[in-house]
Amino acid sequence: MEASQKHPIMVFGPHRSGTNFVQKILELNYPVEQIGTGRADGDRTWKHHSYSDRLADILDKEYSFAIICARDPIKWLNGIVKFNANLWKTCPVISKDNSIYNWEYKNLVEYIEDHPEWKDFKMDIRLCIKHWNDWYFSWFYQTRFTNYTFIHYHDMLVPEKRNKVLGMLEIKYGLERTSDTLVIPGEVEHSKAWNDMKTKEELDISLTANLKHEWLEYAFENFDPEIVEKIEASRMI
Repeated sequence: MEASQKHPIMVFGPHRSGTNFVQKILELNYPVEQIGTGRADGDRTWKHHSYSDRLADILDKEYSFAIICARDPIKWLNGIVKFNANLWKTCPVISKDNSIYNWEYKNLVEYIEDHPEWKDFKMDIRLCIKHWNDWYFSWFYQTRFTNYTFIHYHDMLVPEKRNKVLGMLEIKYGLERTSDTLVIPGEVEHSKAWNDMKTKEELDISLTANLKHEWLEYAFENFDPEIVEKIEASRMI
């Protein structure tokens, strides 16, 4: 493709998996088009959709390729406990169990104030982990749409690894940078301005301040090890 030609692509991933950051890097540095990655209100290609044949039909007809974002599952879980936008509105991650695995999430609590029919619902660690397993299972074990590449969010935070990942994407999909200097977004939607300390904290898997001991134990036992292994094996570097 000519460098001036627009590449219609999609970036997918569960909430809090680095989709905004990856999308912004591509938009700032390549002649690409990001279409339909915003809201869930009827958007055919919402970026948090799990795989479906309906989605595959759209991708085959309208997009050059897709990027699937992955983040370390423990860091992902730690992140969504702190903030996950409105994950609970579109995914089955809440329950009324009131067990050690539930927590009151600020956005949900505020929503319940005006929607009493949601009373007693809380976020559920167990269901969040199941959602993560199911989401990646839907992509890894489908064979219909194959023109996609997995990108690990952590690799995009380290300059040397990020350059290798982008270089491989350029070769694989014929992308040409719009400038000799790589532009890194300092701030993206749902994330404060990034800095070296935040990168260091994200890359330190042991930092899980938002997770209780019982939640961590459950997480290590219930994140699907086969999917975790497949994500590691799919890393481009």
